[in-house]
Amino acid sequence: MNARRTALEIKYLAKDSVGQEEDISKGIGLFILSFSYTDSASGQADDLQLTLEDSRGQWQASRKPKKGDTLKVALLIKNGEETGKEQRLECGAFQVDEISLSGPPDVLNLKAIAVPVVSSLRGQKKDKAWEAVRLSVILGEIAAKGGLEKYFACAEDPFYSRVEQNQQSDLEFLQMLCEKAGLALKITYSKIVIFDEQMYEGKPVLLTIKKRGSTILNYSFSSNSRDCYSACKVSYYDAKTKATLAYEFKPPDSPDTGQVLVINEKVDSAAEAEKLAKKLLRQKNKEENKASLTLAGDVRLVSGKTVMLEGWGRYDGKYIIEQAKHDYGSSGYQVSVELRKILEGY
Repeated sequence: MNARRTALEIKYLAKDSVGQEEDISKGIGLFILSFSYTDSASGQADDLQLTLEDSRGQWQASRKPKKGDTLKVALLIKNGEETGKEQRLECGAFQVDEISLSGPPDVLNLKAIAVPVVSSLRGQKKDKAWEAVRLSVILGEIAAKGGLEKYFACAEDPFYSRVEQNQQSDLEFLQMLCEKAGLALKITYSKIVIFDEQMYEGKPVLLTIKKRGSTILNYSFSSNSRDCYSACKVSYYDAKTKATLAYEFKPPDSPDTGQVLVINEKVDSAAEAEKLAKKLLRQKNKEENKASLTLAGDVRLVSGKTVMLEGWGRYDGKYIIEQAKHDYGSSGYQVSVELRKILEGY
């Protein structure tokens, strides 16, 4: 069986260029010391880091990249699982955000992010009142101002009679709305995505990772019950009808004793109270069981995919990938994943 060969495909476009992107894969390939691509499911922009050997000074002089320049990157695996077949991970497009030089010997480090550096999405604090609007409309307006596309992948679209953006950047404001709605926010170079994590959790398992006989380099598991709750109680007193609507949700297999999350929020029906209780309890409890794995490189392991873990006893089960970090360097190609165990029943 042929050994795996890992390579990078890198296309470059200068910030002030009016031409087409340039394929610099061969030219830069000889100088790459390490490459790291971090793919996050929610709350953070994807990013990459590229470390270059620069003893001749060309990457800090005539070929020096600038902030705002664009790198479009793909990770290629040749002769992988199937001999002769190329595997490909499209990392996406990134704008150079940080450049640093160290030595001797001279080493140039580039960091690039998926949110355009020139965009006001991250840094500019704003005050704005939004009225009679749905979340998808807010997403569309903010994405358009940042020169990005919107992608709204949710079965329900929250409606706001009035919601205020108080000294928050557009991304901070969107993140706040998503957290309250029990939704996830992902930023790529070309679009802003809002999606329902629960929908992704319900998708078929990508693969089963076994403790024995696998390519695992290291692993760790953690359980945190400090901020977790055994049930959620929603209670709302309607001053007009002078009646209290109350509902309590207790997940399957939940302990008989434990903290109860109490919510006092307007609801119009028992069905609405049930939906709210499940959503808010899920937000509190979803981080209870976590895992970290480092494996031999696998381009299939990306954020939002689900895997089954087997061979760790009580830690076995279905997990969703919250973050995948793909590293390529002198020690070869490996991937580190941050996982969250999927909640059952809500």
